[in-house]
Amino acid sequence: MRELKVRESYTGDELLEILGPTYDGGDRLFAFGNDEKVVVAQDEGNDNYEVLAVLDKPRLYKGGQDTRTKREKIIDDLVRWVDTQVIAEMVVDHLEEEGDEVTLEACKEAWLGTLENLGSGVGIARTSGEAAHL
Repeated sequence: MRELKVRESYTGDELLEILGPTYDGGDRLFAFGNDEKVVVAQDEGNDNYEVLAVLDKPRLYKGGQDTRTKREKIIDDLVRWVDTQVIAEMVVDHLEEEGDEVTLEACKEAWLGTLENLGSGVGIARTSGEAAHL
C-alpha cells in the first residue's frame, strides 16, 4: 500500500484507489479503508481530502471476532491511554529549563535518550508501591 502522510491532501479518487470504499462520517469527515489501514480524512472541497489520521485496522475474523492476542490488546489499549501531548510538553519544558534550543530534532533526541535510559526503570514505581491506580 502506498504510504499516506498525515496533514497532506489527496483527491477522493486517489484515496479510493489506495484504500477502497468510504464511510461518510458527516461534518466533512470520511473514513477510507482496506484490510490493513483506515484513513480518517476531512473534505477540503473540490474533491480534495486532508488526511487527519492513518490507523492500523485490528485483525478480525469475518464474523467480527477480534484475533489479537491478550498482549496485543493490552498494548493497543495502552497506546490509546498514553497521552502524547503531555510527553511532548514535558520534553519541550525540559529543553527550555536546560537552556537548550528547542527544535524538533532536539526534542526527538531528548525523548530517545529518555527511552534508552528508561529500560529497567519501567517497573520501579510499581514495585515500590507508588504506582497510581487509574
